[in-house]
Amino acid sequence: MSYVTGTHNLKVGFQDSTGPDDIYTTRNGDLIENFVNHQPQSVTVFNSPTISKAYVNYDLGIYAQDAGHSSA
Repeated sequence: MSYVTGTHNLKVGFQDSTGPDDIYTTRNGDLIENFVNHQPQSVTVFNSPTISKAYVNYDLGIYAQDAGHSSA
């Protein structure tokens, strides 16, 4: 929604979301290497990419913006 007058430009809005959602997880290389004193200590290997299901209870975003104009 927008409201424009001679000296102000007002904008407001919102976005909401609810319901099922998919979560995609990827990792670059699928592993993390740990080193101690420049020597390999351990490695964690991931099974990716993975997709898991989630439910968004309620996600809400609201904004308001007012741009005032000055006359010179």
